Amino acid sequence: MSQAVRGLRKEALTAAEKAYSLAPWSTTTRGLLGGLLKCAGEANRANELRDELLSEDQYGAAMGLLLFHLGCSEMGEAADWAGRAVEQRDTRMILFMGLARASWPNILRSDGRWSAIAHTLGIPSVVLDDRSDANSSPAVRNRMD
Repeated sequence: MSQAVRGLRKEALTAAEKAYSLAPWSTTTRGLLGGLLKCAGEANRANELRDELLSEDQYGAAMGLLLFHLGCSEMGEAADWAGRAVEQRDTRMILFMGLARASWPNILRSDGRWSAIAHTLGIPSVVLDDRSDANSSPAVRNRMD
């Protein structure tokens, strides 16, 4: 996922193929691979992987579909599936939202669905930058020493 976020699509696809070969049962590897394949123009294989996830009524399918849409930069659809993953109480959403916020600093402001998900999970919508003026206060400096 980190390679895809950085725009390294070819490397991301290679890594996703390897992950899928090791864990084809994983909804997350299936979803991310499917999304990256769609972005690469391999619609038939991408749709097969997506359809497998859609037909499953199992825990984690929503996370797989979130990653599918994320893999092909469909952020609105990804937000919809993220909401469903939260409804399923998928604990990986906390980690995902942390990674998403670090990778896309404006994601919580880009669409109200993302900020609502963060609020539901108790994730702050604003993160102080290490270089912010807040670190210049004596109390913060003392904790950092």
